[in-house]
Amino acid sequence: MTVWCKLLCLIAVMPQSAAAQEPAQEQPVSVEQIAAVRKQAETAEGLTAEVKNKVLELCGQAEKHLNAAAKLHALTQQYHKDTASIARRVADLSARIKQLEQVEPKPPEADSLAKLEQELTRRELQLNDAKSRLKQTEAQIAERPKRRKQNRDLLESLPQAIVQIQKQIGSLSAGQEPPVLMQGRRLELLARQLMLQRQLDSLKAELAKYDAEDAADWTRLERDLYRLEAALAEKEHALAAELVRKGRAEQAKRAVQAARFEAVVTHPLLKPYADENSLLAEAAQKIAQTLAGAEADLAAVQRIAMRSKTFQRKRVPKWKASA
Repeated sequence: MTVWCKLLCLIAVMPQSAAAQEPAQEQPVSVEQIAAVRKQAETAEGLTAEVKNKVLELCGQAEKHLNAAAKLHALTQQYHKDTASIARRVADLSARIKQLEQVEPKPPEADSLAKLEQELTRRELQLNDAKSRLKQTEAQIAERPKRRKQNRDLLESLPQAIVQIQKQIGSLSAGQEPPVLMQGRRLELLARQLMLQRQLDSLKAELAKYDAEDAADWTRLERDLYRLEAALAEKEHALAAELVRKGRAEQAKRAVQAARFEAVVTHPLLKPYADENSLLAEAAQKIAQTLAGAEADLAAVQRIAMRSKTFQRKRVPKWKASA
């Protein structure tokens, strides 16, 4: 069975939407309930400052749990969307890779050295962005096995933590403390229980996303795309850098010629200054040549490093070999 067949089988048994996977559940605790208990604690008579502060603290913790639960729920929905759209995302990646493989680097179009230098700066930023995306993707690929293990460990421990919270909720009884304090404890426990349940759902959805992406060879395709983008950006940056080096060399050459001409035609009393200008121009030209050589050497080293990183991309992809 090919990777694509496995992917189609996986998609066939996946829910088409988050709503299909998660039945509608009544929210066990709400922001309005927390606000009501907080207001009751602030306005109730006969409460000690200690009890009032404890209730307000519990309400604050409950709100934090609710906010975390909402973020985890949104993350779960995104994982479901990523899993359901894996076939389309792989097709888009493959098309983009095929397109980039046909692209040739273009030299900059500029009619002055200043514009060339601006274009070089722009291409340098593009190159840094491409390298950053590639580095981040490679780090995520290396981190994924560890993340899988962490998720599986949490999937074993979280249900136990939820059961413990449910026991604490069941052990709450009236008469042992002021009713508003018991309400605050109950809301905090319910909100924490909801947060852990949302975390449990998110971990399951994240692992399902990883399974779908691994079956489709998504991570390798994404890395290959960013390697291509970085390689193209590297070549286009090198073209711009070469034109800038030539432009600076030509500018330094003209400055030397102008200084020498000035030394010949200048007034005898000013000749020492003209000679000094000529020497400075020649020194500047030598420095420019040295810098140009160093930049060329650095660019060569960077190209070799890039080629070594993209070597694996030239091998036949697993999903093509098995198709």
